[in-house]
Amino acid sequence: MLERLPDWEFRLAEYLRWARRQPFSYGTFDCALFAAGAVKATTGYDGAAEFRGHYRTMAGSVRALRNIGAGDLEATFDSHLPERPAVQARSGDIVSDGENIGVCNGIRSFFVTDNGIDARLTRDMKKAWSVG
Repeated sequence: MLERLPDWEFRLAEYLRWARRQPFSYGTFDCALFAAGAVKATTGYDGAAEFRGHYRTMAGSVRALRNIGAGDLEATFDSHLPERPAVQARSGDIVSDGENIGVCNGIRSFFVTDNGIDARLTRDMKKAWSVG
């Protein structure tokens, strides 16, 4: 099981600040890599190292999830992190709205979109994974 670093709150806040300035790009900065980056900031574990830079399109991301991951996005996160009820998601956990993967930051969760970072209410999430 992953453990959070002693200064995880600072690291996560810095990561989220950095992420707000990043343009969406498959294989470099998409929803899965955004979430994996938050896990790395919080724990030091980089579960996406083998994915980063190996695809450039949505179709490429689907192929990477089949070939490198566990088949699809949620199954791949399932293979790395324990699931927890979405209503129990806490800051630093990974969440899903049923279609996209994001990062819980308290009452709001953040998602990468074509237009930057979008905030959604955590209470509306469908699934969550515990990070540390």
